Amino acid sequence: GPVGAAVVGIGALTAATAGFGIKAVQASGNFQKGMNMVYTMLPNASQQTKDKLSKDVLDLSEKYGQSANNISNSMYQALSAGVKANDVKGFLDVAQQATIASGLDDTSVAVDGITSVVNAFGEKNISAKKASDLMFTAVRKGKTTFPEMASSIAQVSPVASSLGVQFSDLTAVVATMTAKGTPTSETMTQMKAAFSEFSKGSSKASKEFKAATGKSFKDFIAQGGNLQTAMQALDQHAQKSGKNINEFFGSVEAGAFALSVTGKNAKDFAENMK
Repeated sequence: GPVGAAVVGIGALTAATAGFGIKAVQASGNFQKGMNMVYTMLPNASQQTKDKLSKDVLDLSEKYGQSANNISNSMYQALSAGVKANDVKGFLDVAQQATIASGLDDTSVAVDGITSVVNAFGEKNISAKKASDLMFTAVRKGKTTFPEMASSIAQVSPVASSLGVQFSDLTAVVATMTAKGTPTSETMTQMKAAFSEFSKGSSKASKEFKAATGKSFKDFIAQGGNLQTAMQALDQHAQKSGKNINEFFGSVEAGAFALSVTGKNAKDFAENMK
């Protein structure tokens, strides 16, 4: 009937104006303003690079049905956080998918969370996609959400990275501890407290770790250990000394972390590490 004809008409019209639409967007003052903000991050960029970024924004805008302005804002944020111009389109693709998967409206949460992981661990060690995948694995295995992890991961990533602990070990902890009911931000606080003690050679935890393994925590990790085998070694040492592992830590938070990944929780932690 006539409705069918109208639909066909609109389809043809959309196809005809699609080419014009992109040009119109490109010419619009608003789009230029957004792109000019992006370019302030790249003072030495060639015209060719600028054109490519401009096209990247329009491609992503079309792919995800997001306004070009939203995308250029995300691009600005990603570049500010240290993502390279060559990598920014791929990065925003990952951030956009993470945003959709977690039911968010705004990409800035994903951009912030993923860049803080990649910056802390180094892009040679972890890609944006891998960081995002690991966070979603923790969401699947634990009781946490992508936004909760994204907004609190920065408290623990730098100290973990300085000790050589992998990001996947952190997400395994988040899965293990949140599944048992510890809130995400509290999990990060407790983990950070334990890592802080391991990074000070004079702390009780460091001394007991050396007594347990003959090595510092950092050396143990560097020589092929991981967070799970490290905590296991410390727990066995505690049992031999007739103590609970939390007694080896100076703060209640650090002790709570140690209890959460050893003893009756060791099996779940080992599973999540896999």
